[in-house]
Amino acid sequence: MRIRRKCIDVLLAFVFGLFALFTVRYIHARSQPERYCRFPMVAEPHWSRKVGNVELDSVFFVVLTSAAGSRRLGATQTWLRHIKRNRFIIASDRDYHYTREQTWPIAEGKKKRVDGAYRVFAAMHQLYEQDTQFKWLVTADDDTWLNIPELLRFLDGLDEESEVMAGYIWDRVVIPLPSFSGGAGIVFSKPAFVTTMAELWDLPRVIVESHDVVLDADHIDSLITPERWAHDEIISRKIYHTNITRLHSPRFHPFMLPDHLAKNPSEIHSAVSFHYASVVMCDFEKVIFP
Repeated sequence: MRIRRKCIDVLLAFVFGLFALFTVRYIHARSQPERYCRFPMVAEPHWSRKVGNVELDSVFFVVLTSAAGSRRLGATQTWLRHIKRNRFIIASDRDYHYTREQTWPIAEGKKKRVDGAYRVFAAMHQLYEQDTQFKWLVTADDDTWLNIPELLRFLDGLDEESEVMAGYIWDRVVIPLPSFSGGAGIVFSKPAFVTTMAELWDLPRVIVESHDVVLDADHIDSLITPERWAHDEIISRKIYHTNITRLHSPRFHPFMLPDHLAKNPSEIHSAVSFHYASVVMCDFEKVIFP
């Protein structure tokens, strides 16, 4: 009987010991910054934040995210760590407490996948309302990896004063018109951004450009239907008959093959983006910034 009692006491002590150990480790983990990469990134890699005439601070980034923490961490701890100020990482209001990133009242309740376009347009609306100063706008998903040095080199070959958009363009695959891949990233020059806003809000470009009108945020609802809910599709339809120059580049990758890193390591250096790259963002970043 005594032996049995002693065994129970030892077992209880062991269980309570394990509980205390895991509690301490949990509290310690919660007090530390979340880490996505299995290896530490170079804190501040030495590279030029200006390529030719394009400075990184002249580019604004809008990244669509959600409460899926791992995807957000992958982006913020790899390529987004280079962008300190000029960025909106926009979630719905209900996701805000998870992401601790940017959201707005007009995105209230918009957390479904089909509401992604609403949140992108809300960010663009905010940029317009604040008259944000930038020369280039880049929209992407939180599972998109952007090669920032190569993006700057790509932009240096474009005319910032002209109406130009760039990215990967599907040739009548998604819709009956040429359509940008939002996941691969879409680049807008500032003039193209103004024209796009005019088309989205069905207003003359000159009025939108002069800021003589306050854009109605409620209008965003009318842009999205059950059949047309992806922001890249809506934008591609709206700008189809404009004078915006649309550039297709295979350096924007709409898909990420799992073995791409092993088979084509040199292509990583020349690529501007890879979509669906959550699991390899850290590896890509190590290639660019060893």
